[in-house]
Amino acid sequence: MVTRTSDTGLLDHLLKHIDGKVAPGGTERFCRCFNTNGIMEYWLESANLDEICQETGVQDPYIVELKLLKTKMA
Repeated sequence: MVTRTSDTGLLDHLLKHIDGKVAPGGTERFCRCFNTNGIMEYWLESANLDEICQETGVQDPYIVELKLLKTKMA
């Protein structure tokens, strides 16, 4: 039995498995998420962006604090 995968399906599969991993060279990280229209988006961001945000006090708008989430779900 032969299973065929489209080029787009293969690319999506590979990108799904490298999400959050640092690219060769160590300066950029692969990221992906669904936008508000339900379309998957991929991008590269600085590998140390988390550290930069913590140092500057900038909050990630996509992270919902667990306590707030529990309150809304109750």
